[in-house]
Amino acid sequence: MPLDELAQELTGECRAQVSGETLVVALRVPASIQRAIATDGERFRWGSENDLGSVNDVPGAAARVLSVLWGGRRGRGCAL
Repeated sequence: MPLDELAQELTGECRAQVSGETLVVALRVPASIQRAIATDGERFRWGSENDLGSVNDVPGAAARVLSVLWGGRRGRGCAL
């Protein structure tokens, strides 16, 4: 399942948990905002408009998730 693959890719840096047909991700920092990711079988998305990339590019989608969660800042870890 694409969401399971994305969750596994993010586990080292974020809290990532598949719940039904969504993946909930958050940074491992206090007061971190959680985001829900869904897929239509072809693309990963936050909601209906924010495209995170193809389900065939899990590492690329994971990088975009982390970039959004960190607001462009890297060098820190994250987890659920």
